Amino acid sequence: MKTLKGPTDHVVVIGAGLAGLAATLHLLGAGRRVTLVERATHPGGRAGLHEHRGYRIDTGPTVLTMPELVDEALAAVGSSVRERLDLIPLHPAYRARFADGTSLDVHTDAAAMEAEVERFAGPDAARGYRELRTWLRKLYTAQMNRFIDANFDSPLQLLHPDLARLAALGGFGRMDARIGRYITDERLRRVFSFQALYAGV
Repeated sequence: MKTLKGPTDHVVVIGAGLAGLAATLHLLGAGRRVTLVERATHPGGRAGLHEHRGYRIDTGPTVLTMPELVDEALAAVGSSVRERLDLIPLHPAYRARFADGTSLDVHTDAAAMEAEVERFAGPDAARGYRELRTWLRKLYTAQMNRFIDANFDSPLQLLHPDLARLAALGGFGRMDARIGRYITDERLRRVFSFQALYAGV
């Protein structure tokens, strides 16, 4: 990461969304004084709250896929998720309903999800789900530390042997097409690809 010239004892973070809040915690943990600027009336960005007639409705995010990232940000200031939040896993995480009247319970546990896929679309679909998970695990291993969880000061820093590995795994193709290699049921393909919309991939 590039080292800045000049004083960095006071840093201004623009935007109090999840990324801005995480950056602020890391900076505070490193001993910096931080001014956090947000145009909305509340922090959280897309993780908002709407109150209507006595009901509190979350406006997002709907899932917390990597709670360890929240824990990492809180650890920077000597805290933890366990200390601050009471995360209650839902079983199932959610239920997908389709226009044809069918529904699929989506689980975070791999074995439970495989059983649900088999119930929903049969043993071939369950095998495809297992193969999809194997591919996704390889893809995650190839890209997480080197590309997603890394800081870049130059595009040249992307040129790394892991880039070739990522390409060989099919990491630069269309997600739906790749999922289609493992899952043929259109409903299941939608369930396993719509999350990419959150990240814009």
